[in-house]
Amino acid sequence: MFFRKLSLSGSCDYKKPPAYNQNDDLNHLPVVLDQRISPAGPKINPFNGGDNNSGGSSRPIISLKSLKRQNVNVSSSFLYNAFDESLNPTKKIHDSNTMRVELVLDNDTVYLPGLKEDLRSHTSLMDLNRYPGEEEELSNYKASLTGKLVITVKSTSLIVQDLKVRLNGYSREYICVLGSNKGQTQNDLTDSDDTEDDLFYVQKKKDRSVRLLKDNSSDNFSSFKPFVTDEISCFEKFPMVLTKGTYIIPFTFILDPFNYHSSFDSLVGATSYRIETLMTVLPPFNGTSSINNYCNTQLASKFSETIFLTHKFLITKTLSPSSLLKYESISSQGTYDEGFLDYDFFISSKLIELNCPFHCQFNFLTKMGAKVTKVTVSLVQLVLIPCLKSDGITPLKKSYIQTNTVHLGHYFPTPNDNESKLVTAKFEELVINTNSKTSSLMTKILPYYCEESRLRLSRRNSTEKRFKLKITHHLKITAGTSLEDCTNGTFPDKTRRININFKVPVMIIDKNMGSSLHLPAYEPAMDGKAMPVSIGSEFDQTNNSSLIYIPSTSSSCSPPSYNSLGF
Repeated sequence: MFFRKLSLSGSCDYKKPPAYNQNDDLNHLPVVLDQRISPAGPKINPFNGGDNNSGGSSRPIISLKSLKRQNVNVSSSFLYNAFDESLNPTKKIHDSNTMRVELVLDNDTVYLPGLKEDLRSHTSLMDLNRYPGEEEELSNYKASLTGKLVITVKSTSLIVQDLKVRLNGYSREYICVLGSNKGQTQNDLTDSDDTEDDLFYVQKKKDRSVRLLKDNSSDNFSSFKPFVTDEISCFEKFPMVLTKGTYIIPFTFILDPFNYHSSFDSLVGATSYRIETLMTVLPPFNGTSSINNYCNTQLASKFSETIFLTHKFLITKTLSPSSLLKYESISSQGTYDEGFLDYDFFISSKLIELNCPFHCQFNFLTKMGAKVTKVTVSLVQLVLIPCLKSDGITPLKKSYIQTNTVHLGHYFPTPNDNESKLVTAKFEELVINTNSKTSSLMTKILPYYCEESRLRLSRRNSTEKRFKLKITHHLKITAGTSLEDCTNGTFPDKTRRININFKVPVMIIDKNMGSSLHLPAYEPAMDGKAMPVSIGSEFDQTNNSSLIYIPSTSSSCSPPSYNSLGF
């Protein structure tokens, strides 16, 4: 039986009975608690550092799918593989006879400005210092992840011993371990401070080994341990007694581009985020002692129930609006070194979106005795991961590189082109297609990616930052030429063939990464058309009301007049 509070209203005339209105606050409506925000902010977990949560012992690795069947104290710290969703699927709702708990996110994708743009070097993982003012600009770029916990108590009351909402970011990283072969000393694997050649090309498979990065403090893969953590406590103090009803606990996490990496999923690395809720509930309390004493009893710990919910979400880093001018169209002209070919080319933009067409044009003017036989346009993808010494711990400046080339288009000059010595190759609908069924996972074109690693390189009594994964691209234009041989038969057919390559750095993005660069289409105001002006407030749960403005013929010094209030 439920009791509802009634309030007296109306007059107190003895001839009329008093009228009572039902108080909606006690009419079983949800109780919305105060917004919860992390007081300390995100924390970066150092690589190979001590595990403060493990209590000096290694944390167990569990499977969330069979959590109940495992003899694991869920209230204590544990690890799981967030990238294996078959064994560790997300779980957003817990429903039992005594309660129902639901984890809800307002949006499962957060757009965060501040994409790390490093096109100064396509073959280095060293994190160069940002330009002056760039750090200050990025510090102003923040986003929020909002959500709520909805707790419905079905029984008379519930004792909550602990309730936390945690944001965890997981990173699956690959490294290349260089081995010591015969005739190769350990000093050969060190970096020289006098050389700029930090690129390591793999010649023999036995010289290297690409593997998942491990956390040497526990000998587990580093992907099991979150690289960034933020935590919110849902109540000021515990234990907390919740009576029968529904409770809504809203929460907010503040995201910044320095501590949070962009979500990514590929065979060369991945970054994933989960919101995790850990709730410990005690059995009903019927004793005469205090609740605090009851929570410490053996009965409470033996029959306590632990609820663990997870919700996956994405962080998409976008280009800052100030970056738009960096990626305008490209044009260049010049003469080949040997002087038999003049060229100029035009590319519509250095910023190319996947599955969207772009335009480029190439003009070649050949000298006497030379001609262009073929023009080819390709996209080259460079994937870089860090290199470590054979101990698997010490990082090197060298980087392991994997290349992938995709053919985009080609043009064969016509006889008229060769007669006029001017070849114009136009490519008006070039598309970098990611939906092709013929491309395998290893040859898939990925968007630009560049995020900082927790590995630190010790050099010259200091530590330098480097990237955990870097994916860059450039367009490769190849002009196949033939030149008459005038050296008395050096070549069998008296024709010398030369391939001239042009490499143009570009940034490949998906539709979400460039969302901050697109503005809605401008629509001019129409004369005599009503112009809605929103006056809605955060307390208005209906459609935004509007004032209907009618253009006035009065003096420009007079204020506008409104003839109605529209809803």
